[in-house]
Amino acid sequence: MSLVGLYDMDAGALVSTRLDIERNAELFGQWSLREDYPGSPHKDTQAIYLRMPPGVFDMEDPEKIRDVFHNSLEAEDTEAYARFQTVRSQVMRLMSAVAGERLGRVVIARLAPGGAIDSHSDEGDMPLHYDRFHIVVDAEDVMFQCGDKVEYMKPGQVWWIDNKQVHSVVNRGVEPRTHIIVDIKLLS
Repeated sequence: MSLVGLYDMDAGALVSTRLDIERNAELFGQWSLREDYPGSPHKDTQAIYLRMPPGVFDMEDPEKIRDVFHNSLEAEDTEAYARFQTVRSQVMRLMSAVAGERLGRVVIARLAPGGAIDSHSDEGDMPLHYDRFHIVVDAEDVMFQCGDKVEYMKPGQVWWIDNKQVHSVVNRGVEPRTHIIVDIKLLS
């Protein structure tokens, strides 16, 4: 199993989530090491980081940041997270729905129209200890491949993704694709 659809958000929650993100759109791209790192598969994306490893934004050495990004199992709220009430409530709904024990990283990721996230598998300790979920906010003609499975995720859907498998995304649409990416440690 590489991709599993879990549930659909109701229409009102989806609209509120979109508004929450659009009200804070100026935060996209404020920290871009994930996108700018040489060889990054995420070069066509911009992100808003809502929960991240402690101190990662204060680091200057790209190799140290990369190491912390891949291996730190700790995450804390960023200053930006307080600005996203609806997003926070959707994350907490997801935590409850999957019997989450611990909330990890939370990132709002936007993929440019015509852009791609190149084939890769997530590295380090993080994917070994946390499960990855995607809350689809906006997606039009976006192909998500994970392992041998291909899906065209729809706005409002919530998915589990096996990010240890090779995965990629192609946005064939004319609008950005926006997902809320949530890492959750599940109850044992």
